[in-house]
Amino acid sequence: MVITAKKPDTKHFFNYYLKAVEAEVTSTSTPTTTTHFPDIDKETVNEFLQKKHFDKDFMSVHEPSSALKQQLTERLEHGRNLIPKYVKLKLRLDKKTKNRVQNYLWSMTKCPVRYTWKYLGTRFWPRWIREGHCPKKSCSIPPGMSCRPAETVNKTILMWRCENLHCAWKHFTFPILTKCTCSCKSSKLPLS
Repeated sequence: MVITAKKPDTKHFFNYYLKAVEAEVTSTSTPTTTTHFPDIDKETVNEFLQKKHFDKDFMSVHEPSSALKQQLTERLEHGRNLIPKYVKLKLRLDKKTKNRVQNYLWSMTKCPVRYTWKYLGTRFWPRWIREGHCPKKSCSIPPGMSCRPAETVNKTILMWRCENLHCAWKHFTFPILTKCTCSCKSSKLPLS
């Protein structure tokens, strides 16, 4: 007898997981009681950094300055606006006109990830994390398809957690969107 497992629906799992993370972050970042969260100690920080969990492109200990925000945006966007080889047009136009048409079509149909810094609150370290969002726009000609999440990367941060009167900094996995793709509303995309 052969038992086959059904392939999990990763899109719905990602949405469920992201909602659970959002609920955890929003419920704990603005506590209603006067809960005290201690400053993180140097030993915990050193352990966290030695395991190479800290990613300066997606994490910040302090609120990022506007210059840093711009620099990181440029670093993450560099190369993403290049036209893929499969999009190249085969038109009988002069090179300048052909490039203009290609660039226009690519600008109308690309799905870049938009990043924003989110403050997680005093219960988390680092306090600032960079979240990715897909633009809410049509990405096809004619319209009908839209930008959807395609790939995520999990980043580990620290969260102050209390269980049975014992409180400590625990590792917490936070998914960050790294790639958007153009697809139909009903298509199920594999998230990695």
